[in-house]
Amino acid sequence: MNWKILCYHTVEKEQTSSFLNQLNWFQSKGYKYQSFSTAFEERNQKGKSITVTFDDGDLTACSVACNVLVDSGIQAMLYLSTDYILKGNCYKARHVRPAVTWDQLGRWIEAGHEIGNHTHTHADLTLCDEEKMLEELEYSQEIIKSKIGVMPVHFAYPWGRHNDKILKWFHAQSYWKSAVAVGGRGNDSNTDQFALGRYALTADWNVHELRLTVLSRPGRFLYRTSLTYLTKLLAN
Repeated sequence: MNWKILCYHTVEKEQTSSFLNQLNWFQSKGYKYQSFSTAFEERNQKGKSITVTFDDGDLTACSVACNVLVDSGIQAMLYLSTDYILKGNCYKARHVRPAVTWDQLGRWIEAGHEIGNHTHTHADLTLCDEEKMLEELEYSQEIIKSKIGVMPVHFAYPWGRHNDKILKWFHAQSYWKSAVAVGGRGNDSNTDQFALGRYALTADWNVHELRLTVLSRPGRFLYRTSLTYLTKLLAN
């Protein structure tokens, strides 16, 4: 299967239309929207599948994006960093953003969406020893279970960072089913289930920016070249 996984963090109210346009654009290219769990279980089959995911737990995932997704009949995955939810803030780069609430996450699940684990403190696992890594995973699991009654089996690496040691650990255990990174690549039947690729997108991107992100490297080069040539031609 040609399985593309999209990675968002936020969708502002003013980005609603562009976010919807992005969702529709992928569908126009023959991709079938599937929940993460369904696509994961069917990843060895033929076809073109696409899944929407969100990282961290920004308020807009539930207050804005959820409405667009429900209206479009799309089921998404939200990977939670539980410390953000407990403190009520997501810490992004140079500013602080409001986090989703547990009540909103309950409604997220009722709408048919999924919850994944993103560690407790958004920890870089490549800087953690095994004890610290287990603490991050297990404590986050306990909080999610106690607050909304689910136990995630799918994981997202904070910042997408992992290494051979971490991959070896995931393959040696039996609980976790998958782990996703970023890196701008799709997945097929040969992709390591604990190193699944995602495309990091921003909800206000236009079609040209989408193409330059999700096309294969040769495709990106040809599209960028043709776009540059067309721009110059129209300018003359």
